[in-house]
Amino acid sequence: FSAQASSQLNTQLKDLLKKNPEGLILDLRDNPGGLLTQAVEVGDVFLKDGVFIIQRDNKGNEERKSTSNRGIAQDIPLVVLVNGASASAAEVLAGAIQDYGRAKLIGEQTFGKGSVQLPQSLANGGQLRITIQHWYTPKNRGIHETGIKPDFIVPLTNEDSLKGQAPQLDAAVNSLLTGAQPAPTPFPTVSPKP
Repeated sequence: FSAQASSQLNTQLKDLLKKNPEGLILDLRDNPGGLLTQAVEVGDVFLKDGVFIIQRDNKGNEERKSTSNRGIAQDIPLVVLVNGASASAAEVLAGAIQDYGRAKLIGEQTFGKGSVQLPQSLANGGQLRITIQHWYTPKNRGIHETGIKPDFIVPLTNEDSLKGQAPQLDAAVNSLLTGAQPAPTPFPTVSPKP
């Protein structure tokens, strides 16, 4: 979410949408975030008008940022990929998309960096960051230290990576093309001790 993110996305999407794709996959995996203003602008591409993010301080004072109704990809089918390295502005975007039911999230629980920090320079050249607000999704779900849980948990193991397999991407493509939901991830069971 650099300063050019939304303009670059819009440029690429205009070309892509001319090809009449069946859907889009927004890959937010390993995205550490960036500028909140750009997260709102990118959200504008996919979401209709509404509250995008709530910033709240420890006294309950709120500041809300909203999307408009001018996005070029508000109606095309969409799937969003997330993982444990999706953080900050990426989580804000994923949470808003999930809250509005705009797309299903596939992958793994996000990092949980949902705070606004004010940097203070120190005399020794160091820096102190003071948390002044926390971020909440449009449905008032806290992001900080919680993260965003995907609709469908699909892990990506080291073994998958070594074999060149992409189960999260495969699940997203399959969901778009067939409407099929990824199979539930089995949890290991432990036999009770006698």
